[in-house]
Amino acid sequence: MINLKRFEGKIAIVTGAGTGIGRGIAIGLAREGAYIAAVGRRIEKVEETINEIKSFGGRGIAIKGDVSKKSDIENVVKKTLEKFGKIDMLINNAGTEGAGGPLLDIKEEYWDEIYNVNVRSVFLMTKAVAKAMIEKTIKGKIVNISSIVSKTPPIRCSAYASSKAALNTFTICSSYDLGEYGINVNAICPGFIETPMFERLDKHMETSSGMSARNLTEIMIMSGRLPKRRIGQPEDIANVVAFLVSDDADYMTGQVINVCGGIETH
Repeated sequence: MINLKRFEGKIAIVTGAGTGIGRGIAIGLAREGAYIAAVGRRIEKVEETINEIKSFGGRGIAIKGDVSKKSDIENVVKKTLEKFGKIDMLINNAGTEGAGGPLLDIKEEYWDEIYNVNVRSVFLMTKAVAKAMIEKTIKGKIVNISSIVSKTPPIRCSAYASSKAALNTFTICSSYDLGEYGINVNAICPGFIETPMFERLDKHMETSSGMSARNLTEIMIMSGRLPKRRIGQPEDIANVVAFLVSDDADYMTGQVINVCGGIETH
C-alpha cells in the first residue's frame, strides 16, 4: 500500500537505480507516492526497479544513462521533464569503486574514471537539475550518496576515498550556491551496506589482504566498533534519504550525514 502523505505528486530522479542502494531509494520514495525517473547504464536492471515499483501501484520511468557523459545527463533531464513536467528531488547515487591498490600502482585512466563518475557527474547532474528546478521555481531537494571511507579511509583506497571526500565538499559548497533558490543539498555517508558493490569489495579485500569485508565486519562487531551489530541494508539509506527530501528536513542543508551503524561517530 502506498503512503501518499509525503511525496504525492513529487518527481524524483535517482541515478544508479538498477541495483543496491539506488534501487532501495527509488522503491522507498515510490512507496510514499513519488514518481521516479530511474537512471542506470544497464537498462534491464533499471527496468526491473520500475517493474517492482509498478507492482505496488507506483509510477516511474526507466532511463538508460551513463552519468559520466554530459549528453546522457542532458537526456535524463530532458526525458524527465517531458514525462513529468518538473523535478522536485535529485538523488545522486551512481558511483564506482574500482579495484583500488597502492598509490604508486594507480593508473591515470583509473583515477580519471573514479573522479568522472563520483565527482564530475554529480557536478553536471546537480547543475542541470538545479537549473530545471529554478526555472520552475521549485524548492528542490538534492541528496548525494557518499561513503564512510571519505572520513575514515582504509589503505589502498586513495582514488575512491578522496573522490568521496571531494563529493562531501561539493555538497557543502553547492548548498551555499543553491540556498538562495530554496534548494537543499545534503549528503549521506553509508557504511557497510549489503549490495553488489559490497560483494565486490568483499572479494577484493579477501584477495588483496586475506581478510574479507564480512570478516572485518564480524571483528568490528565483536570488538564493539559496530554498535548496531549488523551489515546495513539499502532500506537503511533509503529511510534517511526520504527524511532529507521531506518537508521535515527543510532547515537541513550542507550536511554530510553518517549512516553506518556507528562505525564512524562525531
